[in-house]
Amino acid sequence: PVVDDDFKRKIIYPRCRKGVNAPSDFDVALADRSTLPPEAKLELEFVYGYDGVTSHAQNLFFVNGAGRPSAGREAASSKPKLGDVVAYHAASLGIVYDRARDTQRFFTGHTKDITCMTTCAAEVEIGGVTYPPLTLAATG
Repeated sequence: PVVDDDFKRKIIYPRCRKGVNAPSDFDVALADRSTLPPEAKLELEFVYGYDGVTSHAQNLFFVNGAGRPSAGREAASSKPKLGDVVAYHAASLGIVYDRARDTQRFFTGHTKDITCMTTCAAEVEIGGVTYPPLTLAATG
């Protein structure tokens, strides 16, 4: 923490050659507070739109069942039809939109913009759960 004795009334910015004088009513405690993360948290509710203009790769996929694992015959009859579920990306976020339920699922593992996306055409088993074809998407 900065104390008043350490503060010389000049603020140094990384790209500034000389320091900048602080306002006369500047409170050093506020400088310390601004270095901490906020107490509030954001919650992602819904993504509107995507970049369909500048993306050079296919970025919209009609998937089968929104990545829900298959669980026998009863699951197959209640599964959404191809086209009811859409997977796409916007910035660093993978999105699966279920049109029938008007809900979205988000995949937030990327730290940079997603530049490509594809679906897996084969049945995949992960951790003992079997996913039918066209339910899992890979991104890069």
